[in-house]
Amino acid sequence: MTAEQTEAMQRYVAMLFTPPGGGTPAALMPMTRAMLEAQDRMLSEAEQFTKHWFERRHEAARSAADAAAALARDPTDLGAASQAVSTWYAGSAERLTKDAQECADVMARCSAHLAAANGAAAEEPAKKGSGKG
Repeated sequence: MTAEQTEAMQRYVAMLFTPPGGGTPAALMPMTRAMLEAQDRMLSEAEQFTKHWFERRHEAARSAADAAAALARDPTDLGAASQAVSTWYAGSAERLTKDAQECADVMARCSAHLAAANGAAAEEPAKKGSGKG
């Protein structure tokens, strides 16, 4: 790359990170800062959801192993087999319901984080302008 091309690239990158009229780099503008903070909160939400999801999957594996062990103890005991399968199924249904509920909750909280970030960024210029007069 020539020196002219390098300078042109640097000017272009600087333009991307500078708002119209110059001033504060876009990375430090209220909207950018608010959105980055919201992204951090949303990542924490996703991390918690994933942690709980994996805990439920571990529980599912254990309950499937327990059901299989109960069935293997006496394959001719239909009452015990029915109970083992019913217990496993009920736990699975409960876990899937919890997955869906927690997913909906996470989506709602993430939407709230974005809305709050958008509101905070919109209020910032108003605060700066209110001191003038």
